[in-house]
Amino acid sequence: MCFNQRRCQSITIFGIDFSSLSPVPSPSNPLDVATALHIHQAPRGQNGGVVFGIFQPDQDLDDRVVTFNPLDESTTISGVWDSDDPSAVPLATVVPGLLATASGEDTDFYINLHSVNDPGGIIRGQIVATSVPEPASLASLLAFAAISGSYSLFKQKK
Repeated sequence: MCFNQRRCQSITIFGIDFSSLSPVPSPSNPLDVATALHIHQAPRGQNGGVVFGIFQPDQDLDDRVVTFNPLDESTTISGVWDSDDPSAVPLATVVPGLLATASGEDTDFYINLHSVNDPGGIIRGQIVATSVPEPASLASLLAFAAISGSYSLFKQKK
């Protein structure tokens, strides 16, 4: 559970090998190998700097959990962006903007998954605000990014 200045994230990605970043199995037929995963700050269609590194930079070391799901060969990365994590932008600076964004509207943040074959990013998903009962959690905001990112990945690789 997330309380006060703690914000949770959970991202599930299909077909990508995370074994170079974490001690988890690789999918039987990986589409690519992950090299970095982080949250950037910029509106849709623009590029921005990293504000929180899930992998490379590793800024969620105290509670990041990486789980390989053998049934569908997906990998779920979860953690809590705490106010004391060494993020590039302090959590206290980010949260008010996220909470002020109307449900269904884009935030100024996106998830970017970098890979061996696509070093600039194989999956980019703009984080879209949703209505969340307090205490607010990034998990529901990131769910859209994970879903749209997974769709984009499979669409690109067909």
